[in-house]
Amino acid sequence: MARRPSVFVRSLSMEEGRKLQWFTRTAKDPVRLWRAIVVLMSGQGQRDSGVGDLEDLVFDADWIAAQNRMEYPFALSDALAHKFGYRDPDPAVALARYTAEAHKFSLVDSGVLDTPSCRLLVINGMEDSIFPIEDSIIAATRSANKDLLARGNRGHMGNPGAEEILYDWIDEAVDGVL
Repeated sequence: MARRPSVFVRSLSMEEGRKLQWFTRTAKDPVRLWRAIVVLMSGQGQRDSGVGDLEDLVFDADWIAAQNRMEYPFALSDALAHKFGYRDPDPAVALARYTAEAHKFSLVDSGVLDTPSCRLLVINGMEDSIFPIEDSIIAATRSANKDLLARGNRGHMGNPGAEEILYDWIDEAVDGVL
């Protein structure tokens, strides 16, 4: 790997900043608006006062509702409800229960992210529609020993093409280079 993992970030260009500012003034979708604001503030070196709550976005009712309209060709929120143990003969009932109780799975609320950990690489795509990039940022910055690689124009887990980066990171971690 050519550079040491850490939080890999780049500054926003003036044009990108203008586009994000325009988007934050005109957006109708609350999830996309929130993501644009976070990116804009991060690019300006600011910290949102609610940044600690970002990890919960994956369990937010708006995000859960939007998941069925994102990159996957199936009802993703229904599948996640099933994965988390919410089952009912009527899938709408299971999804409603999952949506109402999903925050109990939060790594922030449980305190897991604030405990000591081994070295961890958080790798994700900026366009991930399962776990929003904001959640990855929170997971990577809550405590020490976490590296973040946020890949532009990539989906879930930073794919396509994240495997080689992951393999290099694992090799360096095992060899004690990291």
